Amino acid sequence: MWYGEEWRNVVSALICAHTIDLNMDLPLWYAGANIEDRPENDNMAAYQESTVISVAHSFRASVQMGSHIDGDFISYERLCRVADCLRLLLAASMWIMRTAGDDPRSHYEAFYFADLVARPTLIASMHRSFDHRRSVVCAANVVTERLGKAKATLGVYPDYIPDWAPCGIGFAHDATIKGPEDAKRLDWLGSGPADDDIKGEGKDDA
Repeated sequence: MWYGEEWRNVVSALICAHTIDLNMDLPLWYAGANIEDRPENDNMAAYQESTVISVAHSFRASVQMGSHIDGDFISYERLCRVADCLRLLLAASMWIMRTAGDDPRSHYEAFYFADLVARPTLIASMHRSFDHRRSVVCAANVVTERLGKAKATLGVYPDYIPDWAPCGIGFAHDATIKGPEDAKRLDWLGSGPADDDIKGEGKDDA
C-alpha cells in the first residue's frame, strides 16, 4: 500500500482514508513535518503539544469534509492545498509560541490561534480561489502584534521558518518509503521493533 509514495510532497489520499476509517489521528509525519521534542520537565511542552494536536485534528476534519465533497475520495488537487495549509498553520503556530516569547502567554495565544483559525482556513483552502497562505500569515501577524513581537515572515516550502527564527520545527525531512522492506525496517507503523532487531536480541547475553 505504501510502495512508491513520496510523503515529502503531499499527504496521500489513500493514507487519509485508511487512518480516518480506523478512527486514528493523522500523524504530522504524513505532511513532512518534524517537531523537535522538548524535555519532559519543560513546562511549555504540554502547551506546545496541545496546540499541535488542535491543528492536526482540524486537518483531519477538513480531509473528512473534502471526501464528502468529492464522493468519498478527496481529490489530489484539494489534498495538495490542504497539506500546504496544514504546514503553514503548524509553522505559524510554532512561530507564535516559540519566537514570540516561549512563555505561557505566547502558548495561550498560539492555542487560541489554532483553535479559532485552523479549521475554517483548512476547509476554505480546498477551493482554488482561496489564498490560504495570505490568510494564515495575516492571522498570525494579528497575534504577534498583540504580543508586541516580530511579525511572521514565513517562506515557501520547505523553508517556512527563516534561519534567524528557530522554532523547533522543520519540513521536508526524508520520509520517502521506497518499498515494503523500507516500511518494515523503519517500523513507522509502531507495531514493534523490526524483525532484524528482534533476532539480534540476546546475542550479547549468550
